[in-house]
Amino acid sequence: MWKGNDRIFKTYVKGRSSGTGKKPAEPVKGRDHISDFEEVENCDSFGGILNPGIIDISFDSKEMYESFLQMAEDNEWKCLALPSTKGGHTYWRCSRRHLKSGADKKLAVGMLADIHSGSTYIPLKVHGECRYPPDYDILEDEDYQEVPEELLPIQTT
Repeated sequence: MWKGNDRIFKTYVKGRSSGTGKKPAEPVKGRDHISDFEEVENCDSFGGILNPGIIDISFDSKEMYESFLQMAEDNEWKCLALPSTKGGHTYWRCSRRHLKSGADKKLAVGMLADIHSGSTYIPLKVHGECRYPPDYDILEDEDYQEVPEELLPIQTT
């Protein structure tokens, strides 16, 4: 059973029980209390807050996410991939300061993705539906890699 990932998420936060369940129930920025996975895993909705230097590249369609999973396997990329209702989220180390958060970014491989960094709330369980265990992950003795060039956003007109 998956018990979270402290290398990717610095803390876990209860989600709102009303609405979509994809928003935190408490403030994310300026939190004094760091919650571990066990504190929230029995909540109906909860999410994780990214560690500094970690970025989430998410795909909003099953087709793009499945294409990504095949690429990750073929290239032996060292990342974490978690499913979502529409597609999936992938997590990487990222030291590029110019890589900004945003929606529908065109990546070098031609796919569209949303990019999240900083104190972003990532839903891991929404109204009782878990978005884990991982579809793809590293071995315990490995480390996550930097975002590969193929997944960097490009400027297009």
